[in-house]
Amino acid sequence: MFLTNTVVSETCFYISQSCCILSKRRFRLVCRRNLSVSKFLACSFNQSLLLRKGLELDAFSLSPRRSFCSLNASLDGVTESTDETKFGFIALLGRTNSGKSTLLNALVETKVAIVTPKVQTTRTKVVGILTQGNSQLAFMDTPGMFTPKKRLERAMIEVARKAQYEADLIVLVVDVSKALRSGDDTLDETTLEIAKLCSHRKTSSELFLCLNKVDLVSVPQLKRVETVVVTSFNLSFREIFKVSALHGQGVREMRDALIPFLPQGPWLFDPDDMTSMSMRSYAAEITREKLILKLKQEIPYAIAVETVDWKDYSDGSIRILQHIFVERESQKVIIIGRRGQNLKQLGIETRQELAQIFGKPVHLFLQVKIRKDWSEDVEYYKNWGLKYRV
Repeated sequence: MFLTNTVVSETCFYISQSCCILSKRRFRLVCRRNLSVSKFLACSFNQSLLLRKGLELDAFSLSPRRSFCSLNASLDGVTESTDETKFGFIALLGRTNSGKSTLLNALVETKVAIVTPKVQTTRTKVVGILTQGNSQLAFMDTPGMFTPKKRLERAMIEVARKAQYEADLIVLVVDVSKALRSGDDTLDETTLEIAKLCSHRKTSSELFLCLNKVDLVSVPQLKRVETVVVTSFNLSFREIFKVSALHGQGVREMRDALIPFLPQGPWLFDPDDMTSMSMRSYAAEITREKLILKLKQEIPYAIAVETVDWKDYSDGSIRILQHIFVERESQKVIIIGRRGQNLKQLGIETRQELAQIFGKPVHLFLQVKIRKDWSEDVEYYKNWGLKYRV
């Protein structure tokens, strides 16, 4: 159910357990301040969306506090629109494994996106939020671009394509260590296709180029890559950043350089918010990250993780039940391991990281289930903000 300004008089929504609280007072405040928020989508069990300028944000929790000290977030971060406050969505686009997720974490100074050496780790849009001075930046990490074959892959690419139309600023991320084909100093077709997409962005979006992983190449090689990229793209970049997201080199300078280009407007998030992802989804992603790092070959791409139960105990601890879905019995056997040792170790590592992030004890329970067609399940796409029919 969508809400507009005409139906908010007696509306009050509560989304429990790590979800946002949208009250009648807050919604009226949003409408009265004439924000660039056109619609609100009411809560379903696993999804609620905030649409701003047509932008879809996973607001199942809008959003956990940066300190993770509270599991209930609200729209208290919405500010008055003044000439001094700035807010903007910044899309990070690029090939798979170009370092976008690492860059996002470095930009917001917090781990909000999982990172692995394997391609296609990011499956949906991840929004990282940073408030600096009078400016609030909402960085959108998107799935890496590649040639899709399956429904899930097509849905992932659609997220990246759509982001360019939603963003106020677009940062094209290029891995300088792999940008050029060996021997002929030309760019690969995927990178050129991304540049072509950027040429069709909305006219109000500013475009930037980020040359990432500069620590892996020599200065002459970096200059050669920059020349080839700029020439091949035939795009007008506002600025070109040279960074090493992994080591933080040039990241702060990049972030500071983006702020002057943000449009004036109210903040949409609390200053302490770090991401629009729900606590449930975040916990599931941490588990999936550990799985990807442990598994080999094709198995990481045949799994999905869902948080099916979340309970807050009076002693401050959290009980989390997660299901790990696989497609075949053989995959289930590998994940569980001999006498359950693999699953036990996975639980220990995930539980330790979640406890550190949330700042409280975590009781994590993992169950591996076979669901042959989980990647064709429309509910999975809805829960993760993916388009089913692409």
